[in-house]
Amino acid sequence: MGFHPDAVVLLRAQGFRVAVAFTESPYDDSHHERFAPLCDYVFTNDWWSVPRLTRVNPRTYYLPTAYSEDRHFPQEPEGRADVIFIGTGFGERQAILEAIDWTGIDLQLYGFFGWQKQLDARLAAVTHEPITNDEAARRYCGAKICLNFYRDGAGYSLNPRAYELAACGAFQLAQDSVPEAHQLFGDSIAYYDDARSLGEGVRYWLRPENEERRYNMAA
Repeated sequence: MGFHPDAVVLLRAQGFRVAVAFTESPYDDSHHERFAPLCDYVFTNDWWSVPRLTRVNPRTYYLPTAYSEDRHFPQEPEGRADVIFIGTGFGERQAILEAIDWTGIDLQLYGFFGWQKQLDARLAAVTHEPITNDEAARRYCGAKICLNFYRDGAGYSLNPRAYELAACGAFQLAQDSVPEAHQLFGDSIAYYDDARSLGEGVRYWLRPENEERRYNMAA
């Protein structure tokens, strides 16, 4: 965390109430547990983190991630792609992508990849520099399939990308890692479990006979 605990102590000593919003739950909850008692109010982005943080601060609440209605909406696409992923290339995500045969598929990746492990030549050829959130929204609108990964150790709740893709009217093929996805989206998005099911899912949803169903699920 980039905010020193002493600053919270000083603010409260001057009579200010302090609220903190944790956006990296449950991954960083061991750090959050040490910071939360210093604050008046605690908000966490994962439902499963609420009981853990409530033990150190009873005024802990679930605050889900969201999208920006000024940025994420159906709009004129920037570019076209069969499959797109915009985000951080954590090692587990890279491993899944490298295990798939992308022959004949226009895959596009945007973000930091290869920082935990060197990319293989196939992925390196389709990986681009990070882009702005505005451009990401436009590229979501131009892709047939938008991938949504979760990090290892994901908890209960959706990441921001899930809301952003839905708001853009994009078709979402999501890693089946968080229960909240089924609670909120149900069968309106598609899911995969591992590299094999992702590869099969991509080819299934790219079939011409599935285009109308894919379009209806994205609407």
